[in-house]
Amino acid sequence: MLRFLLSLALCCSVGACVVPDSSTSGSSTRHSAEEGSPGRVTLLDYRTNQRLTLLNEAHTDPLTLYTEKRSSPSTKVTSNEIFQAMLERFDEQGFQGKASSGYAPVTGDGSVRAAIEVESGGVVRNLIVDLQNSAQNYAVLNECRAAFLQIYNITQQHQAVQNDSGKSLFDDQQRELNRHNAEKSQLR
Repeated sequence: MLRFLLSLALCCSVGACVVPDSSTSGSSTRHSAEEGSPGRVTLLDYRTNQRLTLLNEAHTDPLTLYTEKRSSPSTKVTSNEIFQAMLERFDEQGFQGKASSGYAPVTGDGSVRAAIEVESGGVVRNLIVDLQNSAQNYAVLNECRAAFLQIYNITQQHQAVQNDSGKSLFDDQQRELNRHNAEKSQLR
């Protein structure tokens, strides 16, 4: 973990570079794309229907995202440098060797447990843990999930959220205050 944090700090100060993937036959590329290239990582938990997404600033302007009202605040935007460091951490953990091309399933069918979907440099790859490959992919997905959640949790967000039922909380408090004040004035 210390090595990850040190490499993250180094990436933030020096910047990331393009690294071709020598372990493949040239049909896919490593996560490492140019620093300014749009990127997205989504963590899916099919058992709880939780979907968390991290975007980099090259993908989406944080001001634009956070000022639009959304039904869910589960998407965050981080800097290009931090995003790149996270992808490099994924590569260190063996994501490329275990991942498949394309998008992860939108919903699980009971056997699919979790997935990480990475879009970077115009390429989409996913790593799924299901009942058939859990032993093979679980360790890699778990390490990538830990790196993702660490970045996701430290990424600040001030999302405008559409919550029509939130108004009722304040209405209820106002009614209670009015009732309390009426009772108080009757006692005088």
